[in-house]
Amino acid sequence: KLTGVLVSPLGLDQLRKYADVLLTNVEEILVATPPKDMFLVTMSLITKISARNSTLVFDGNDRITVPALKKVMKASPQLSSLSVRGCRFINTQLLHHIPVHAPHLIALYLSKCRLLADDILSAVRNLPQLIILDVSSCVSYQTAASILESRPTLQEFYVNNLLGSFQHSRPDIVRTQLQTFSRSLQLFGNTLRVLSIQESSLLTDEMLLPWICGNPRIEMLRVSTCRYITDATLEALAQRCRGLIALDIRDCGLITDAGVALIGLQCLQIRDVALDGCFQVTNAAITSFYRRNPSERVTISFKQCFRTIHSLVDTSLVNITEL
Repeated sequence: KLTGVLVSPLGLDQLRKYADVLLTNVEEILVATPPKDMFLVTMSLITKISARNSTLVFDGNDRITVPALKKVMKASPQLSSLSVRGCRFINTQLLHHIPVHAPHLIALYLSKCRLLADDILSAVRNLPQLIILDVSSCVSYQTAASILESRPTLQEFYVNNLLGSFQHSRPDIVRTQLQTFSRSLQLFGNTLRVLSIQESSLLTDEMLLPWICGNPRIEMLRVSTCRYITDATLEALAQRCRGLIALDIRDCGLITDAGVALIGLQCLQIRDVALDGCFQVTNAAITSFYRRNPSERVTISFKQCFRTIHSLVDTSLVNITEL
């Protein structure tokens, strides 16, 4: 069964040709940016096709507008996942329409969109089934904390690069915002399986440990470029989160072999580890991920780990990404 279609300028003729089939068989529609003269035709077809489908992805589409999306949502009563990451003409008006025309949304991806904090909070409160939310690069830590409080049933939360308006503020103000987020994470993040909080330069172990120690459900943690994260976070994950599947600690320069080895030895379900830029990590840590069963192999990325020797890694026991 066909599960998805990527709508691009080259595929427009095929989309017209097979529109009737797509009406009943496609589960996911991704819309690439078409030339201006094709956009209205494409949106007309997408509106028809989406009537029976649940997932729409418009990531990076620089022509999609709020009125066009409103029309699509009204034609998509079964819509459960909407992604408009990086769509420059999407603004806060969209959030007024989502609870009305897409009340059954389970997943909403809004990163890099121009949105107001109050409107985000209002939309989240009025989407009772929402469990996946991406607000990277568009809200502050204070707003992220309020989101957790208003929707404590979230399972996946992506809040990368949330300094926003604080980029030119005093570090103590940013740290206060982070502490507020940390408290909300501990109190209201007990259902989270995935947390991505990358590029948070002032994030520390102390801000994550209460949440990690109280939430054994964690399956993925992404804290790349968080320079104050140390082995303490990895030790807590290894002790409390044996179901961990993926870990991204790229450019966390304080991480050492000790913490990485604990993950490899105790989190036996882990499948993806990103260690790029962890310059203290050596081959000794890599060997902790060796798995003899091919179905359990771990994929590791360790570019710019200057103390590792790539040629000594046993690629029959671990998968490595392109060096």
